[in-house]
Amino acid sequence: MNIKLVILGIVLIAYLFQPDSQKTRKSLIFLVCLLFTIESGLRGIDVGNDTIAYYFSFYDIINTQWFDILSALYRDSSEVRDPGFAVVVKAIGSIIPSWQIYCLISASFLYVSVGKLWNKYIETRLGILFATILWLALFDIIALSGMRQMLTTAIAFYLIPYVEKKRWIIVIPVVLICSLIHISLLFFLAFLPLSLVPVKLYKKLLLLSILLVPVIGLFSQQIMTFMVNSMENDYYQGYAVVAEGAKGYTYVILCTFLSVFILFNYRYLKTAPNFFMMAAVMMTLLVPLILRGGTAIRIGQYFTVYMMVSLPWIIERSKMKNFYYLIMISILILSIITSSSNDFHFFWDSAGNYIYGY
Repeated sequence: MNIKLVILGIVLIAYLFQPDSQKTRKSLIFLVCLLFTIESGLRGIDVGNDTIAYYFSFYDIINTQWFDILSALYRDSSEVRDPGFAVVVKAIGSIIPSWQIYCLISASFLYVSVGKLWNKYIETRLGILFATILWLALFDIIALSGMRQMLTTAIAFYLIPYVEKKRWIIVIPVVLICSLIHISLLFFLAFLPLSLVPVKLYKKLLLLSILLVPVIGLFSQQIMTFMVNSMENDYYQGYAVVAEGAKGYTYVILCTFLSVFILFNYRYLKTAPNFFMMAAVMMTLLVPLILRGGTAIRIGQYFTVYMMVSLPWIIERSKMKNFYYLIMISILILSIITSSSNDFHFFWDSAGNYIYGY
C-alpha cells in the first residue's frame, strides 16, 4: 500500500470540498495531523528501517528495573547512548505495556506539535495543503523510523514560540535535558548565536551560507569526523563513515535551490519571525553533510523542516503565488508518486511478526 497517496487523496478531497475559511483551515490541519498520527501510530513493525529494533528495545526497557534506568543517566556517555529515551519508554510502558499504544502516544506528541506550528505560522488552506505535501515528500520518514529523534523533533517544534520570543531561560535547559533522548537536539541551540546577529545581516548571512555549500560538501567528511570525535560514544562514529553509494545530491540541490528561492524573496520575510531566516541559514550549512551518508540528514533535520512554514509565508505574499504553488506542488506530488512507498502496512497485517504481543 502506498499510504502517502492514500493520505494525499483524502486531504485533496477535503481541501476541494470545503469552503475557504479560518474554521476549515483549522479543520484541515486537524484532519492532516490525525491521518499522520494513524499512519505512524498504527504502522507494522516492518515499516521503517529502525522500527523493529525499537520494538525489541521497548520491551527490553520496560522489563528493566527503574534503578538501572535512572542510574544510566549518571554514567559516562561512552557507556550509555541517549539514556533519556529509556526513561520516556519506561514511564509510558510501566503504565501501558503495549508497543502499539506507545507508538500512538509518540505520534500524537509529534503531530500535535506540527499542528500547533502550522496553525500559528501558515495562514491559508492552500498553504496547509502545500505543507502537507511537502511533509509527505520529505519528512514523513521522521515518524516512520527513528523513535528518539521523532520525540526530539516534536520538542523542538514546541520550543519554537520560545525561540521567537528569545526566552532562552526556558529553551536552553529543556534542550540540554531532552538531548538525553537524542543528542542531535543540541544542534537546535544554534538558534541562540544566530539570534544575536542583527536582522539587517540575515540576507548576507544566507548568501554566504549558499556560497559555502560546495566547500562544506567537499570537506563534509572532515567536518563530520570532527563533530563525531567530540562525542565519547562509539555508536556515533558511524555518522562519520561514508556510506557505500552515499550521494544525496538531489536532496542537497533541492535544499540549496530553496535557500536561493528564499534569498531572492527575502523582502517577504522582513515581517516574518526571525527564526525563518535562522533556520534557512542552518539548513543551507548542514544539508551538504549528507553527502557522507543518509545518517547525517538527522543533523540538519531540525532546520530543514521549517521550510514547510517559511515557504508558504513567502508564496502567499508573492505576486506569483499561483505559479509557485503549482510548480512546487506538482514536483512534490511527482516525487511522492515515484517514490518506493508501497511497503506500508498496518500492525494487524503483520501480527505474525510480533513476539511480545501488541
